[in-house]
Amino acid sequence: MKKVILFIFTIICCFVSYSQRYQSYYGYKFTPVGDLRVLMVFVSFDEWCEEPNRVDWPAGQSMPNWANEDEFLFHDFSAFDTLTSYSQIQNFSNYYYQMSNHRFRMIEECL
Repeated sequence: MKKVILFIFTIICCFVSYSQRYQSYYGYKFTPVGDLRVLMVFVSFDEWCEEPNRVDWPAGQSMPNWANEDEFLFHDFSAFDTLTSYSQIQNFSNYYYQMSNHRFRMIEECL
C-alpha cells in the first residue's frame, strides 16, 4: 500500500513540476514588445441606420468621429514622441505604451 501511495504522489509531483515550466510570471516570455498596427474596418448601410442624425457617426460619413481622432488609438507612431509619463491622453495606445515601460506601441489604420 505504501508503494502505491508513493507512486501516486510521485506522478502528481511530476505533473505539477511539468505544468509550471511554461508559466510566465510578470510577462517574462509573453510581454508585447515592438510595434503593432491594428486594422479597423467600418461598414455602413443606408437602409440599416436607425438614427440618421447620430452625433458619433452621422449618416453618409465613412467612419465614426472617434475613429478620425486619437480618442481610441493613435494613428501615427509620431504621437508617442510627445507623450510624457504623466500624459493626459487616455486611450488604448497610451495605456499599453505606459504599461509596457515604453516598449510596445499600438496604432490603428482605418478603412
